[in-house]
Amino acid sequence: MTLQNHLAVAGSAPFLQTVLDALTASIVILDKDGVIIATNASWRRFGDENGLAWTDYGMGRNYLATMDLAEGDQSLDARVAAVGIRQVMAGQRESFSLEYPCDSPDEERWYIMWVTPLEPAGGGGVVIAHEEITARKLSEFAAEAARRAETQQRRIAERRRAIAAGLGDALGILNSDRPLQDVLGYIVELAHRLLGARTVALLEAGGSEPLCVRTSGAGDASLSSALCGRIWERLARDGAGQEILLLDSAMLGGTQAGTVLVAPIRVQGEAYGVLFVDYARPRTMLQEEVELVRDVAIQISLAVGNAYLRERVESQAIAAERSRMLRELHDSVSQALFSANLIADALPRLWEHHPEQARQGLQELTRLTRTAHADIRSLLLDLGPSAVTQEPLGVLLHRLADSVSSRSGLPIQERVDATLDLPVAAKIALYRIAEEALNNAIKHARPTELQIALEPADGGVQLAVIDDGIGFAPDVIPVGRLGLGIMRERAESIGADLDVVSELGRGTRIAVAWVPEKGSMT
Repeated sequence: MTLQNHLAVAGSAPFLQTVLDALTASIVILDKDGVIIATNASWRRFGDENGLAWTDYGMGRNYLATMDLAEGDQSLDARVAAVGIRQVMAGQRESFSLEYPCDSPDEERWYIMWVTPLEPAGGGGVVIAHEEITARKLSEFAAEAARRAETQQRRIAERRRAIAAGLGDALGILNSDRPLQDVLGYIVELAHRLLGARTVALLEAGGSEPLCVRTSGAGDASLSSALCGRIWERLARDGAGQEILLLDSAMLGGTQAGTVLVAPIRVQGEAYGVLFVDYARPRTMLQEEVELVRDVAIQISLAVGNAYLRERVESQAIAAERSRMLRELHDSVSQALFSANLIADALPRLWEHHPEQARQGLQELTRLTRTAHADIRSLLLDLGPSAVTQEPLGVLLHRLADSVSSRSGLPIQERVDATLDLPVAAKIALYRIAEEALNNAIKHARPTELQIALEPADGGVQLAVIDDGIGFAPDVIPVGRLGLGIMRERAESIGADLDVVSELGRGTRIAVAWVPEKGSMT
């Protein structure tokens, strides 16, 4: 007996059809053979709007047979649905559902099909409901895309953290007294690890063999004498004024496609060699990777330049300059990297529970790493002759006070004898001590006023820097504070006496007394 007969016997056919037509889901009812015996208004409306070939909306047609014959992109979903419908008809499962795409010509759409037995005991027909779930699916897709984006951002943050930490470690090596070959080997190894290239090598200008090479390929066959010759030819032709050449391996005579970066290295204005970075496959280089290659080339230039300075210059002023760079590294880059490491360590947990805070943390991490990166590059390039050798000390101290006052917003009282002129070594040391003392006061003492004085004293000069800040106990120096140690080293280098007077809550006075007979005049 058909559904209509059943309904007629019950005397409720018009009422139940009205109920079916009121449902928003598209309903179709099959008998035990899979033949359509009833539909609702939503089903018929869908057919009209989407060009359904059945003018009778499928009434009396075998629904399962139609699904068995389905072709095209949705044939697999149709066969899976047919299996599920038959299992419900046979009583093998209580219900069946399937989510499937059903796009219109002008939009992407998704539906879910629910199949339930018409008779609970099984062996009879089924009720099939199709309901649109496009909004939910698009929301799920967007959420998944957001998760993937967050994962990518975490990877980028971790990579930037590794790069910043690696560059910071390299600066520590550069400021050491290790042999040049050891320093170059460390830098090339660092570049190989951070860049993920097959081969990273340092080639000396005109040479046919690399000075340093790190490779994850089969030996260093890619660095043959012939290849080195082609590199020099390419640089001579296209390298003038270029920081980095980005080439295809084929341009250098390679037998396989790949990507090569060549960064010229100059030391004291002269060509020293090139940094050679070789990738086994063609790839699009990220801007931060290109910048890293450039920075490594600068580090190599700095390492070689430092070696030249150690060989040619015996002046203690050079050692003082290197100590100043170490102090600036401690005060700026190290603090930024430490903060960046803390944020990066916390990001994975924040992404799980507080995504908004994590995004803010990621922005702060980006700012810190970029700041550290910029500071590192500034230090790497800070090798030129110092301006302190060109002006009288009084003029230099006046400019220093103006600069510190402008940066901090604090007034600085000056009591400086501009007529005093000193030998270069003494002038450099006293200027750097004043710079260190003022910067330390700004960073740690929380003063409201500063004083700087330079006056004749006992046949020499006395420099004093005074603040009205929180003070400290001079015999208990916090771990990691290098400022006083650096100032003492500078004073000792010219035979001067450094006196530090401070008391908690009473400010600090740092005084340096220098007498020509005691100081080194060379």
